[in-house]
Amino acid sequence: MAGRPSFFWMVGPKSLQPKQGLLSNLRKRIGWFRQLSGSGLSSGGFESEKACELKVAAFLLRQDLPLSLVESLSQLLRSLSPSQSPLTHTRALSLLQSLGEYQRNQFLDSTLKKTKFSLIFLGKKAVIRYVDPLLIQIKTCHFPWLDERVSSSVNWANLIATVNAPLMAVETIQKHSLHTFLRLESLEKNIEDITAFALEALPSECINGSWEIAKFISIKSTDHFREFRDIVLKKGISSDKDILKGRKGLSLEEIVEFITSNWSSVMFWLASVELIEESSSFLQRFYDNTSMELYFAFLNYILPCLSKMKSEFQCEDFRLHRLKSSLQNSVRSILHNFIDSSVISLDKVSNGITSDTYLNLNDVPFWKTFPQILFGGEILIIFDGLDPYNALRRKPASIIPLASKFPNLISQVHYEKLNQEWRELSVYKDDDRLEASDPETFWKKVACEKIGSHRRFPYLSELAMNLMTITHSSVCCLSFIEEANLLEEKEKINDSSILNLLLFSKDYLRRTDSSWEPPKALIHSELSKLKKTH
Repeated sequence: MAGRPSFFWMVGPKSLQPKQGLLSNLRKRIGWFRQLSGSGLSSGGFESEKACELKVAAFLLRQDLPLSLVESLSQLLRSLSPSQSPLTHTRALSLLQSLGEYQRNQFLDSTLKKTKFSLIFLGKKAVIRYVDPLLIQIKTCHFPWLDERVSSSVNWANLIATVNAPLMAVETIQKHSLHTFLRLESLEKNIEDITAFALEALPSECINGSWEIAKFISIKSTDHFREFRDIVLKKGISSDKDILKGRKGLSLEEIVEFITSNWSSVMFWLASVELIEESSSFLQRFYDNTSMELYFAFLNYILPCLSKMKSEFQCEDFRLHRLKSSLQNSVRSILHNFIDSSVISLDKVSNGITSDTYLNLNDVPFWKTFPQILFGGEILIIFDGLDPYNALRRKPASIIPLASKFPNLISQVHYEKLNQEWRELSVYKDDDRLEASDPETFWKKVACEKIGSHRRFPYLSELAMNLMTITHSSVCCLSFIEEANLLEEKEKINDSSILNLLLFSKDYLRRTDSSWEPPKALIHSELSKLKKTH
């Protein structure tokens, strides 16, 4: 930390930023921001309001800027006051222009996702606007005592910064005046509705508010709102009793699809509110809201699961032969977010629910739920045959179920020959290392294998090679993946029951002081056992 401005203690070391868990980072940032929004600086003699603005500015200007520029700006902000001489105002103009020039060169010419901050001048107010990608929130700091010459030096519309916003949103911001955004003031309460929307407890009035937000984003987003509205009206879970009975509501995939498809809408709402609200008061109210904390908690455990699933269909490498095991691991990853296995053992926690209220719902030990995450039917398992290790052991027993799902790749009249080649492959041994090779290398080797002048596995190798060239996100693959039955008996843990338990937990947490943590009695019991065993 040597050589850095003294305000870096307010921000915290770089290692404490986005690398840690989302919720813990949110709480740290909120704590820092509240601290910055408190009393004035201990030295300098400024009145409280201006001192608070300086402290907020110190918070907003982080390591994203060149160190020399940060140091200069920090010194200037600490010395600036309404009674300063014109020389100080000249220095302010020069330094702020340098900051704006650095921003344009470093960020605005690159992708929008890398944009961090901007200088904005509204009338006589000089504004430093910083976009925090973790909080997904635009924060502003005003300097009303700066000279009007500074205020008129930059066009705010050309310097506005966003993070992860689509180009459509930026163009809208640039084309419309500030008054356009003030019309969104009525949508302020709808962030709670959007939260409930994403978690399936959708009030009908939220649809109209979300639709208004979507108008400012893109036509594609409005289509998602329309589709999701229809889904909710048909499948929505209406009461706790329905959840307890395990009634089928929205699937995990449908919930995740909505969140990711409309993430830009939520962000755009946050940006529009910031044009109306003071940063510190807005953030305090925003993050004191239990619903919003639960919403970020929901994102915290669902996005890694989504990332794993999407990688199966968007990666460049061939991964279909690992689809079943990957989906199982994705669902298992959700369970890990209910309890930290390093804190207590898992033999008494039922279904991952860690509140005392839920422990008696059934008698299935938590650790036994892992092997119970099953995927019924023969849809997913047939892909296992593309794995060299399984193919050489004739797993599955027949290749016909896989071939029948892709009638355009192989005709039904060739099924008998195809299955015969599949059986012969299990006794094929050319190289002991072949079973450990990647699918592309293995099936190319099989395709080149000959008996005399004739290919030994013409139908089998052609089917496998064609499957490996199919784009994973193609309609062909997705339509047949949708046939996979991911549901098991009620006592089994699957995507639907996990979602129902999460919804139950969300509703319970809203009405009680419970948390995501294991009950203290259970922790004490398990720790006592550990002490005895050691």
